[in-house]
Amino acid sequence: DSATYTWLDIQGKEDQMIEDLQEKYGLHARIIKNVQDTSLRTRVQIFDSYLSLVLKHLEWGEEEAALHAEHICYIIGPKVVMSFQEHTKDSLASVKEQILSPQSKARTLGPPFLLVVLIRNSFRKYFDVLAHFNEDL
Repeated sequence: DSATYTWLDIQGKEDQMIEDLQEKYGLHARIIKNVQDTSLRTRVQIFDSYLSLVLKHLEWGEEEAALHAEHICYIIGPKVVMSFQEHTKDSLASVKEQILSPQSKARTLGPPFLLVVLIRNSFRKYFDVLAHFNEDL
């Protein structure tokens, strides 16, 4: 079934798990660098069987009145999507709720569409941050 795939979401710095996934899926060393180097800017890299995308997930913290940036690396390959979140706070919770529905397009249209949904989730947060700054201005 072409729509059957696995989504692996890793939260926090799980170096052993990352090494295990590298071995199991044959991930290039540069993909692992993208996951572990949280200072990287947004980038897309294409490898033989995988695409790696690094984003910064932004959120405004009302309580501390501060901007929070989280490094998230997405990897998409044959029948698998991996998301590596820098922190243990689940920035992808809304996507997880969405994919639980059996009719969800993120669930039925395969890995490329799930990646679009994940990216859209981060971009929505950008607009929330911009709206906050717009109010202040």
